[in-house]
Amino acid sequence: MSEMKFKLNYKGNSYDLTDFLQNHPGGYNYLKSYKNKEVPEELLKNYHASNAAFYLMKEFSESKTRGLGKDQVEGVEDLEHLVDWSKPLLLQVGKLGSMYTTWVESPVDRPVRLFSNSFLESVTRTSWYSVVLVWVPIISFFFYTGFFSYHDANKGTSQWHVPLIILFGLCLWSIAEYSLHRWLFHLDPKTSPFLITLNFMIHGIHHKVPFDADRLLFPPLPAGIIGIAFYYLFTWLLPSHMVDLTFGGFCLGYLIYDMTHFYLHHGCPAAETFLYDLKRYHNKHHFDFKNDGFGVSSPYWDKVFGTLIYLKGLPKAINWTIPTEF
Repeated sequence: MSEMKFKLNYKGNSYDLTDFLQNHPGGYNYLKSYKNKEVPEELLKNYHASNAAFYLMKEFSESKTRGLGKDQVEGVEDLEHLVDWSKPLLLQVGKLGSMYTTWVESPVDRPVRLFSNSFLESVTRTSWYSVVLVWVPIISFFFYTGFFSYHDANKGTSQWHVPLIILFGLCLWSIAEYSLHRWLFHLDPKTSPFLITLNFMIHGIHHKVPFDADRLLFPPLPAGIIGIAFYYLFTWLLPSHMVDLTFGGFCLGYLIYDMTHFYLHHGCPAAETFLYDLKRYHNKHHFDFKNDGFGVSSPYWDKVFGTLIYLKGLPKAINWTIPTEF
């Protein structure tokens, strides 16, 4: 398979998509008929290819050296000359000023480094299984302590409402997920170097390199700090015997969100399933509607707050599964 190449042509230029097939938002089945052929311009118009999609095409063009110069490919200006990709980016992005938003919303498919220090860099990279290994014991601990805390405060009464308290915590996470994504992660940093750097570190990097598997999940350390803040908020707002169960449900919601987010980028859900629609929905957020579609594990709050993305019908379902031989 490594010797096979998947190429297609567009306006006389050749694009090598071999290493990108598994990540292509439009699915393999929409590409396969154009292997080694010219893609009609009308096709991209019919499917309303976004500016972000055209920008991403530059990454796979065989007609230029990636990331060098101010040249244009297919009429799309290359903005990558604004930073030096051979060096850590975190201390560079703050200097982009008014160009930051345009640059960070123009996706690329390449490795990115934040820190020159190897330890700090490793902390920013997160595998899906490390998230599970960290949060499952934490969730179990709070369910355990929460149950006995509730039992001691309500001796002689039924415990049937314990699951309801956990469900309450899950619901709190759901609104927190939407709120954090919309009003913190997508906060406009204007031209402030500090806010630009902060935005890039906590979320902008994901929009810039959306296919980097090690940067899809929130690292446990900063996630833990945010979790502590929410825990103390719960201790202030809730009866003491509800705090641990609520927080356990809240953390369970976070874990479900993180695993869902990872799957939406790298999974291949079957058509006519909830996760299939959710993957299409999240892809639309990345490539078409940056200011809508903030719900990752559910679009419910998008409906409530008027940021819902409406998915258009397709002539055939998307299939992201790549055959052994293509």
